[in-house]
Amino acid sequence: MNKKTEKLILQYEKACNGIVRQFEKKQEIEFDGWVANDIGSIAGFIGQYYFNMEDMIYDLTTDQPKDMILDWQDYVVTTEKTHVNYRAYSKGMR
Repeated sequence: MNKKTEKLILQYEKACNGIVRQFEKKQEIEFDGWVANDIGSIAGFIGQYYFNMEDMIYDLTTDQPKDMILDWQDYVVTTEKTHVNYRAYSKGMR
């Protein structure tokens, strides 16, 4: 790997971890780590919640109410309606 690529990857990983810290602070849930240590993929929280980067960014950039993303994941898991993505859920789809 060349130095430029290595630098870009380090910047990407730093940005991903920064987003997770902001998300963790907003939701008041503890970050457990990245699934399979794959930074930027799926983040685990309190051994119960797992979110991809896209959903965390959407939650933060659109100022969704605190806990809505947690409610969405609980809804998807308990109702088995896995076709309801977070964006649609935040707009009222159930």
